[in-house]
Amino acid sequence: MKTALTIHLGEEFVFAAVEVDDQIDLLALTDSETGMPAREAFSSEKHFDGDSELSLANLLSKILARCLQVIDVYPDQVLIVRTEGGLSPDVCLAAAKRAQIVNVKVVEENRSLAALASYGPKRVSPDYAPVIGALYWNRHGDAPTGSLPIVTKEDLGANEKVIRKPAAAPSPPSVISLDDRSVFDLKINGKEKKRLNLSWLLAVLVVGIGVAVSYFFIFSDSKDSSQNELETAVSPVSSVPVSSVPVSSVPVSSVP
Repeated sequence: MKTALTIHLGEEFVFAAVEVDDQIDLLALTDSETGMPAREAFSSEKHFDGDSELSLANLLSKILARCLQVIDVYPDQVLIVRTEGGLSPDVCLAAAKRAQIVNVKVVEENRSLAALASYGPKRVSPDYAPVIGALYWNRHGDAPTGSLPIVTKEDLGANEKVIRKPAAAPSPPSVISLDDRSVFDLKINGKEKKRLNLSWLLAVLVVGIGVAVSYFFIFSDSKDSSQNELETAVSPVSSVPVSSVPVSSVPVSSVP
């Protein structure tokens, strides 16, 4: 069973993670929090002073005791991840020696992040990325740099070999020739072009006048025909003589 312990000495917090049988987990440094504030982790207010080695040795011994309490196994490898401008590698190694911790390596934070980006999962919290990336660095080493290699279908397991067709030469442009000249050499004289424009203008004017005249005659004929139809539709009404009807007198008998 392979085990590893990583400790990230951040500027604000200190985190730790463990790997047991290729399973990676964060190590809770307190009963309720995964991280520990840096100022509380070190006995001095700033851990960059002369007592940083003693303070770091005290912190490493506490984290190692926490690791033994959780996984009940002494780690085979202990990795200390340092930030740029933080404690020097010599101070980290001296503090680990004072805490009687063996198999210690100091890893730069940039290498840890690069290993996580190349071999680890995506969308890891920025706070946990350095401490988890160090475990992937311990597995695979430094992340590859430079351009990525080209992957072919044969590398992916394809049995058939890919045959590339030669690139076809582009077809030449088609040019229509007039006698001994091509269409690209044809030039129109300025006077001929102006004469052509005037002829088109005259043709448009003639067509417009013809349309206007025809519209005028058609409109006047339709107006006369409609007026004649209206006159024929209305006929005069003659007066009808009323003959007088004679009224005969009816004798009224006297009533006794």
